Amino acid sequence: QFVRRLADLPTWLTLTADQASFGAFSGNLYRPGLLVSMAVDFALWGERAAGFHLTNLLLLGLMVWVVYRLIRAVTTREELAAVAAILFAVHPTHVEAVAWISGRTDLWVSVFMVAATWLYHTSLRSRGWHRAGWYAGAMSAMSAGLLFKEAAVLLPAVFLLLEGLGPRVNAARGGSWRHALLRSLPFWAIAVGHLAFLSRPLQTYNQELLSPQVLLARLPGSLETLARYVGLMLFPVTMRPFYALPRPTSFLAPWPLAGAALLLALAALAIFWWRRLPAAAFGLGWFLITVAPYLDLLAFSPRAMGLADRYLYGPSVGALLVGALLLDRMAAHLARRSGLLPSHLLGASTAVLVLISAGLTAWYMPVWRDNVSLYSRMVRDFPQAPEPHLNLGTTYLDLGEVERGIAELEAAVRLRPDWIRPQISLALATVGARSPAEGFRLFDRIAPAAAGEHEYYVMRGRAHLLVREPEAAVEVLTAGLERFPASLDLHLLLARAREAQGDAAGAIEAYRRVLARDPRLASAHEGLGRALARQGDYGAAARAFTRALELRPDRLSALRLLALAREAEGQVEESLRLWREVAVRAQD
Repeated sequence: QFVRRLADLPTWLTLTADQASFGAFSGNLYRPGLLVSMAVDFALWGERAAGFHLTNLLLLGLMVWVVYRLIRAVTTREELAAVAAILFAVHPTHVEAVAWISGRTDLWVSVFMVAATWLYHTSLRSRGWHRAGWYAGAMSAMSAGLLFKEAAVLLPAVFLLLEGLGPRVNAARGGSWRHALLRSLPFWAIAVGHLAFLSRPLQTYNQELLSPQVLLARLPGSLETLARYVGLMLFPVTMRPFYALPRPTSFLAPWPLAGAALLLALAALAIFWWRRLPAAAFGLGWFLITVAPYLDLLAFSPRAMGLADRYLYGPSVGALLVGALLLDRMAAHLARRSGLLPSHLLGASTAVLVLISAGLTAWYMPVWRDNVSLYSRMVRDFPQAPEPHLNLGTTYLDLGEVERGIAELEAAVRLRPDWIRPQISLALATVGARSPAEGFRLFDRIAPAAAGEHEYYVMRGRAHLLVREPEAAVEVLTAGLERFPASLDLHLLLARAREAQGDAAGAIEAYRRVLARDPRLASAHEGLGRALARQGDYGAAARAFTRALELRPDRLSALRLLALAREAEGQVEESLRLWREVAVRAQD
C-alpha cells in the first residue's frame, strides 16, 4: 500500500523504511530509494509480479555492464573485464539478490557503488572540466546509492585504495596521500553526514554502540561471518534463503579461527600483490572494504547473526576480479608449456566455470519459485527458528490452507513466546477457522504489547468484520488510524465497516478517501459502487463497478453487481448480457 503512488515521495524522504511502511520493512533504516523504485514499478505494472522481476533482471544487466567498465578501466584489458563480468552474471550466490523483489536495495546500491568507483577512476585520468564532470558524477552516484543502502558510506575508502595504487591500476594521477585525502574529502563529508543522520535508527539494534565490551563480544561472530562469505564465494553449494546461526562467544571456536586466518591471509596477499599484481590487490581491497558492513560487527538485524547470500552481491565484484586475474595467469602459464594461445585457454577455463556456476544457479533457483517453496526450505534448514514458521504460516493462510497455517503460526509462538507478530496472525486465523471467542481472547491478551503494531489493528478489524461486528471494527480501526493516519489498509477496512453498519454516506466518504490515495484499487471502486447502490444512485454505482472491472477483469463480484445495477436502472437487455457472462465465467 505504501508504494502505490509517487506523490508520497516527500513523505518517504523524511521517514525510515520501517516508518513509511508501518513496519512491513523491518530494520528501521533510511531507504527512500527502495520505495521510489517499487512505486515506479507499481505505476508501470500494477500488481503483476512479472514486471517487478523484470526490473530486477534489468538491474542485474546494468550491474554486469558497470562491472565490465570498472574492471576494464582498472586492468586495461577487455578480455579480463569480460571474464569477470560474465562470472558475475551467473554466480550462484546472486540468486537471492535478483529473485527477491523487496530485497532490491542490494541491486541498486551495488550498481551505484561500482559506477561511482568507475567515475572516480575516470576523473583521476582526466583534466580540466572533464575531470570535474567525472568527479561530480562519482559524487552523485554515491549520494544516490545512499538513498538505497548505507553501505555506500565506505566508497571513500575504496577511492583512497585507488589513489594508493595510482598508475598501477591505470588511475594515472597518483600523488601524495595528502592530495588523495583532499580529493576524497567531499565523499567523506557525505558519508559522515549520512551516518550522523542514521544515528538514531542504528541505535535500534546497537544500544551500546561505542562500548568496547560489546564490539569485542561481537568480533568472533564477525570473523565467522567473513569465513562463511569467503566459503560461499569459492564453493557456492551451501546457499540458504535464511540463516539462523548462533553467535560464537570464543575466538577459539572453529569458524572464528578460520575467519581470523582468512583475514590475515587476505591482508598479506593484498600487500604481496600491491606491486606484483596491483589489480588483484585492488580486487581484494574492494572485497574486504565492501563486505565489512555485512560482517555483523554492528547489528542491522534482530537475528543473532545477520548472514545472507545477497550481501555478497556487491563484494563479489572484487573477488571475481581476483579470480579473473588468476585464471589469466594460469592460462598464460599453461600456454607456455602447451603451445596453445593464452586467450583460448582463458576462454576455455571461463566456459567451464560459467557452466558450473550456471548449473549451481539453476539448481538453487527453484527454492525461490514461490512462497511455499521458499519458506518450506527455510523451515527445513532451521526448524528451531521462529521466522520461517511465521512466513510459511501466513503463506498457507493466503492460500486458504488454514489449518496448516495455524499449525505453523503456533510453532512460531512456541519457539518465541514473546514475539507479537505471529500471535496477531494466529488470533485472526483462530477467529475465522476455530473459535471466535478464543481468537478474541488472544487479541485481548496481546493488546497491551501490540498497541504500536500496525498489523494488530488491521487483523483485529478484519476479525470483527468476519464475525459481523461492524461497530467493534469501527472502534478498533478508528484507534488504529489515530496512530497510523496514512494507512490505506485501515481506511479501506473502515469503509467496509461503515458499509456493514448500513452507513452508506459514511462508507462513500471513506471509499473516496481511499481512492484519492490509490485510484487503481479495484476493491475500493467496488465498495464505492455498493454504497452508492444502497443510496439508490445506480448510474454512479454502475460506473464504479465498470471501473473496478477495467482494473481487475477477473473480479466476478464486480461483474455481478454491475448486472444488478443495470437491472435497477431499467437496462434489462444489458443486464441480461452481463448475467450471461457471469454464468459462463462462474459455472458454480
